Amino acid sequence: MVCDMSNNRLDMAQSELTVSRTVVRRFSQGPVLAAASSLSYTSLLAIVPLFAVAFR
Repeated sequence: MVCDMSNNRLDMAQSELTVSRTVVRRFSQGPVLAAASSLSYTSLLAIVPLFAVAFR
């Protein structure tokens, strides 16, 4: 019974490690950083006119 619980925890830990590795690998290989920087730049461009109107 105790052995089954420890094996189950070990399997869960290995599964979580596999998921973590996959997420990190796909994040570093994909266009995520380019999309994030593009979104940041666009957001800054949109905020400037908003401040110009708000603090006129």
